[in-house]
Amino acid sequence: MITKKDEQEITEAVEETAGNISEEHTLSTVENNTALAKPFKGVAIEGMEDVPASFEAVPFLRLIQPSSKKTQMADGKEAPFGSFLFNDIQEAFESIDFVLLRAKHQFKKVDENGNFVDDTYVGKTREKPQVTILGITTDTDKLFILSLSSTSFSSFGKLIAKFKSLHIDKIWRIGLKMTSEKTENKKGKFAVVNFTMGEELTGEQLKTTERIAQEYGVVLDREITPEE
Repeated sequence: MITKKDEQEITEAVEETAGNISEEHTLSTVENNTALAKPFKGVAIEGMEDVPASFEAVPFLRLIQPSSKKTQMADGKEAPFGSFLFNDIQEAFESIDFVLLRAKHQFKKVDENGNFVDDTYVGKTREKPQVTILGITTDTDKLFILSLSSTSFSSFGKLIAKFKSLHIDKIWRIGLKMTSEKTENKKGKFAVVNFTMGEELTGEQLKTTERIAQEYGVVLDREITPEE
């Protein structure tokens, strides 16, 4: 079980990463006269060239739990427990090969039953810690947002420790594989996320991934209500 000390270390590491990416995103979108400035990229639709590409909707990826709602896939079947379900294409996968673009530690409001709510909710609420990650699949170049609950913090903390031990300066430098592990406690059965490291990105692939991280990193700064 994750301790308060572990959670604090994870929080500090995630916020440090988030700060670095936010700074790099600013450098890539704000016009200035420095050599670090990068060209602005807008939506590739005539008439929307002045709208940042980061305004595009990024789909949610959910780890399916026994209590998950709206788990029906495009073929009409229910997404299996422990699978990863994309909310836009309604397809589920046992594992996801991806590159981590940004991570952000947040406290989200939940109601008395533990369901996530937005600011329009009227009633008693409490705050629940979460780590929200932005990633892109390495096989289909599909962006996604995944919210990790506290039960997966330990696994994410181990990933941070690996990054540090390898002296990784940018999180999008390493390919990752995401799987789930089914476990059980007094509250019942649930799935947690596991991360394993893959190959290091190089050359044009690394440059492209870095550009995407800089363009889309700010999507995690929006007010996002996680899907359940």
